[in-house]
Amino acid sequence: MATRKKVRAPEKMTEPEIVMPVVTKSEGKRRYLLIGIALILGIGFWLYKTNNFPIVAVVGMRPVTRFEVNRELYKQSGKSMVDNLVTEILINNELKRSGVVITDTEMNEKIDTIKQSLGEGQDLESLLAQRGMTLDDVKKQLRLQMGVEKLLASKVALTDDEITKFVTENGQYLTATTEAGKKDEAIAALKQQKTQTEVTAWVQDLKNKAKVWYAEPDSTSVVQ
Repeated sequence: MATRKKVRAPEKMTEPEIVMPVVTKSEGKRRYLLIGIALILGIGFWLYKTNNFPIVAVVGMRPVTRFEVNRELYKQSGKSMVDNLVTEILINNELKRSGVVITDTEMNEKIDTIKQSLGEGQDLESLLAQRGMTLDDVKKQLRLQMGVEKLLASKVALTDDEITKFVTENGQYLTATTEAGKKDEAIAALKQQKTQTEVTAWVQDLKNKAKVWYAEPDSTSVVQ
């Protein structure tokens, strides 16, 4: 009689043991120290590149902080600077509300006109750099100015009588030699005068209607 061959049962599979790395207390401290140093260096680099580093000078062992400089600058002309920023915000808000937009084409045409008005051999970017400004700074100012002029354009319309009177009274100061040229000069001068008058009144009206809170350097609050 044939014997039955025994079949061995499969061995039970065991899950692999996961060995966690052992971090000593000294290694943990060193790791946190390196992370801290990396963060400090990163923040310092960002402050330096954005010109916001809190220390602007060191005299001996005594640091001069940006806060001290800003405080002194504010005492000298801070109210004027803040007022300019407030006015800029008010104008921008009103232009947005009125839907007034200065296109890139209009801006480029204005920049080209400015460049053409410069003397021979003069470069706009170089002149701006001497004053600590960039072309973007000028465009920002022009966009504001051109926006207000566009908004108030209907209020600076000229009549023929105004133009004729200006030429008659100021003809000796005009540089053009033809009547048409003198008329163009009169129109440009009158528009500038009227625009300045209207803009001044318009901005003042905006400020009178706005509620603006000013914080003085001596912690005195002013509400306008």
